[in-house]
Amino acid sequence: MKVGLFLGNMSPTEGGAYTLVVNQLTALSRLYESCGHTIVLFYRKKGEALAAQFGKFPSVNLDAQRFGVKTQQEVDEIVRRQEEQHAAELEQRAAEFAQRTKAFEAFLVEKRLFEQRLARIKRFSDFATRVYAALYRPVSPESQMGAVPSTRAEEKTQIPETEASWIDDIYKREGIQFVLYLAPWFEDVVVDVPFGIVVWDLQHRDSPWFPEVSTGAEWNRREHNYARILRRATVIYTGTQRGAEEIAAYYQVPLQRIKVLPFVAPLDALEEARSPLKAAPSKLDTPGEYLFYPAQFWAHKNHVLVLEACKIVRERSGWNLGVVFTGSDKGNQNYVRDYARRLGLDRDVRFLGFVDRIDILDLYRRAFCLVFPTFFGPDNLPPLEAFAIGCPVVASDIPGAREQLGEGAILVPPTDAQAFAEAILNLRDDEVRTKAVNAGLAVTGKASWDDYVQRIIDSLDEFAAIRRTWP
Repeated sequence: MKVGLFLGNMSPTEGGAYTLVVNQLTALSRLYESCGHTIVLFYRKKGEALAAQFGKFPSVNLDAQRFGVKTQQEVDEIVRRQEEQHAAELEQRAAEFAQRTKAFEAFLVEKRLFEQRLARIKRFSDFATRVYAALYRPVSPESQMGAVPSTRAEEKTQIPETEASWIDDIYKREGIQFVLYLAPWFEDVVVDVPFGIVVWDLQHRDSPWFPEVSTGAEWNRREHNYARILRRATVIYTGTQRGAEEIAAYYQVPLQRIKVLPFVAPLDALEEARSPLKAAPSKLDTPGEYLFYPAQFWAHKNHVLVLEACKIVRERSGWNLGVVFTGSDKGNQNYVRDYARRLGLDRDVRFLGFVDRIDILDLYRRAFCLVFPTFFGPDNLPPLEAFAIGCPVVASDIPGAREQLGEGAILVPPTDAQAFAEAILNLRDDEVRTKAVNAGLAVTGKASWDDYVQRIIDSLDEFAAIRRTWP
């Protein structure tokens, strides 16, 4: 079967999603010769570097194919011209709207003057009153003659065509029989070609109050995409049985179409664990001892609880513990910074932003522990990275977390800063710390990325027996 792997705009700035995709492609490269399928990578602008890392697979630049050019530079030039044209059109529309606005304002002035004249007439004449009533409160034809049949055809509700329709043409031209989306890129999913897709969470359903899943039209956009895509998917991959049950319950997808593939610790984290700790101090600005939390600044990531727990630890023990945050700002970072100032922690909290992968692994090695108080899940990668490196983990006890993390993490409620602080303080005991590290290492030893990808290949084999029945 000829299979397209959609990489989209995947780049290192996507954080954990990028790490997952790289590990999947690395394992697939090792298993490719025996997998029995032809693999083609499809990418968009930012995914070009990722596709180039895996030259074993042929690749297609979707945007270049769309515009009939060969290089990304040509695509960028076409997009630039389109954006300039679009900006000029918007400017012209704005000017036209301004003209209409002026004309409408003049009309309103005339209308007010006319209404004033009519009001004066009304005061002097009953006849004028009846004329006014006839002009401004006409008798409805429906009240005298019954409803007037509509001359318009009944409008039908239509789901707008997605931008991805042109991608469908490219897949068909390339002879793609099945498309595999290694991350949940819902906007670019083509449902007319059989496909499999990864789902990490459905938190817009479970926690619809968070602004990142509810503000504006975001909730409706997510719900429309999930409903449209998951019901049409040939196979859905998710990390836990809890996740599979949510997909089945929310979108009426038969469980036999859902494959549970537990996340695996990233390969570079496993390699980092086998290498000696660098003697030189980290080049990054970090406190002496710190809690580490690598997470983009969304509200659901619950950074404020880390600060509260750190404050409690310092007050109870006199321990000068700090905090290191990494991850890009998604709109909540200034709030977290202000929260740290209000707690008097601003001197001991570091906001490092996007950090290279090598430095992320070093931060794990030097951290007192990983704190992971997210409200979303259960599929999360940082705890597995910490397990592999030997960094203890205190994480939120959310539905599915015990299934993913087993006994490897100390799990506490994500709303309880006191419980997080207590767990952190307990890790100062060498026996407790050693037990937590060994439990995490045991979790990472249960599966490999080759196992993960082989199960994806097995699902492709199952569908290939069906897909052979049409061209």
